[in-house]
Parts: sequence; C-alpha cells; structure tokens
Amino acid sequence: GNIDSWLLDVLQRRAWMYWQGRATNITTGGIGWDEQFAFRGHIVVLMNEHTSSDGEGFSRGMSELGLGKLVGTRTWGGGIWLSSDNKLVDGGIATAPEIGQYNDNFGWGMGIEMMGVTPD
Repeated sequence: GNIDSWLLDVLQRRAWMYWQGRATNITTGGIGWDEQFAFRGHIVVLMNEHTSSDGEGFSRGMSELGLGKLVGTRTWGGGIWLSSDNKLVDGGIATAPEIGQYNDNFGWGMGIEMMGVTPD
C-alpha cells in the first residue's frame, strides 16, 4: 500500500531546462535535460470495477493533478484505507475501514468512497 503517492510524486517531475553539448549525441540528438528522471511521455490509466485501494487513489490523483487520461470503467468505490493494528489473540489481524481521505475539490471521500473514480 501507499505506492500511489510515490508514483504521483515521480510522475509530476518536469524537465524545465535543456542543454546541448558541442558534439552531437546520436541517441538524443545532442539535447539533454534537467530532472534526469523526469517522465516526458503521455500517460493513460486503465481502470475498471476491480481497481481499488491505491489504484483508486492513483487514478484520482492522476485526474486531479492533470497528469493523464483515465480510460475504462468506474472503479470499485472503496476509498477508505485500512489499518493492520487490530491484533488478534492468535497472532492474526482484523482490518476495518478507518482512515478517510480529503481534498479541497471533493471533500471527504475524495469522490471515491461509495462512488468510485469515473474515467474521462
């Protein structure tokens, strides 16, 4: 879990400056850019009714941040995160939805909980 925020962080990196050396590099045409790990392509997120948990958070983030297009069908609509701190006597755990999400555009539930994320 919690991979959605890491992926969104990486995908938000943008090249903002370019340079070219005196000798031409066959691979890049001689042009380099800052933010060497910046993603410079187009993104399409495939989603369906089985997309849940971080998949829904990732889909909502892609849409809210304008990073790509959402394609497919509406996601599951779970949207409340779980915690694994409910230990049982036999060493197992019991999970229950307990951690909500918020953003300024959608409020609590971020347009995920009980609704799912709708594709573009």
